[in-house]
Amino acid sequence: MSSSYRFDLATEADDGALRAILKNTSMPGEISLSFQREPSFFAAERAGNLCSQVIAARETASGAIVGLASRSFRKMFVDGEVIIGGYLSNLRGMPQVRGGPLLARGYRFLKDLHGDGRTPFYVTTILDDNDNAKDLLTSRRAGLPVYHSLGRLHTYLIPLYKWRRLASQGPTSQGPNVIKGMSGDQLAAAVANLNSYNRRHQFGPCYTSEDLKGEGQLLPGFSPKNLYGYHGPSGLTATLGVWDQTSFKQSVVTAYSRRYRLARPLFDIGALFGVTLKLPKIGRPFPYLYGAFLSHAPGCEKHLETLLLAALKDWSRRGYTYLMIGAHERSPLTSMFQRYAAGRKSSMAYLVYWEDSLKHPLPSAALIPHLEIATL
Repeated sequence: MSSSYRFDLATEADDGALRAILKNTSMPGEISLSFQREPSFFAAERAGNLCSQVIAARETASGAIVGLASRSFRKMFVDGEVIIGGYLSNLRGMPQVRGGPLLARGYRFLKDLHGDGRTPFYVTTILDDNDNAKDLLTSRRAGLPVYHSLGRLHTYLIPLYKWRRLASQGPTSQGPNVIKGMSGDQLAAAVANLNSYNRRHQFGPCYTSEDLKGEGQLLPGFSPKNLYGYHGPSGLTATLGVWDQTSFKQSVVTAYSRRYRLARPLFDIGALFGVTLKLPKIGRPFPYLYGAFLSHAPGCEKHLETLLLAALKDWSRRGYTYLMIGAHERSPLTSMFQRYAAGRKSSMAYLVYWEDSLKHPLPSAALIPHLEIATL
């Protein structure tokens, strides 16, 4: 079978075929989702990436794409220094090519690309429900690279359809300390605070003021008017952005497990009080926002919580179901986010590399990883 396929790099002319594969492949779980990129695959691919190479597996005879994966490059902090790191994503295959030798061939093609030396390693994530992918990709079989676990990444789903439950919790969301919308010196201070926070973590992204202004292609659809800051006695101490990506990325429900189908009436009742997930109908997307660009100065976690509450108040009852916000399992922010969440989804983060081409020490495990979930 494998000789009937070839690998190359997809181009803009393949955009429709790539989007069709995403639409027709789902991530399994209690809630099965297809992660779609309408109306443009390549426009969505720019989010968080300096540039990307999209690997396409094609039928040799027809040229039809039956599988894909993305190799992207990002400016990130590793051991406190800015490097160009790699990010692997969008590994998809149509049913007729799963479980065969095509995956191993695809990774050989990826290793050939990796020979350009543009990055020493890659970061990637695999959803907890996707056990088959985890078992296969971490097996080291057939020349697959090392998938070194970085721990679990939690994404918290904080309701935006029920504000009353949240309004009485945590610190006040009102007051002159909260700034919404930044420009000039305030934006520069926010970027400095954000990069300082990311530098204290492993794999945190590195941003510029131009990025958060939306002047480049790194953060499509984000506006600095949706960037919140906390201004304390010592200056800006926390940041949080609200990023609406529904115009270019969608998570569409394709199926519910039997347990979820039977419990649907209870979910609907619980959602009225903001304590359980509000579930869309099959075939409909989750209309959610991302809580992105979060940071806080040491000891200023409460300032970030104040910004979170301000954002929840501003964005509740505006047609969105959740604010999605993430933290590594070792992060002290997990307990804060858990207090407000109606649910969470988790994935395992990995450092991916080939032992025979690794020329640098592995990043320190002492620093807590921080991945921007809005760009995963």
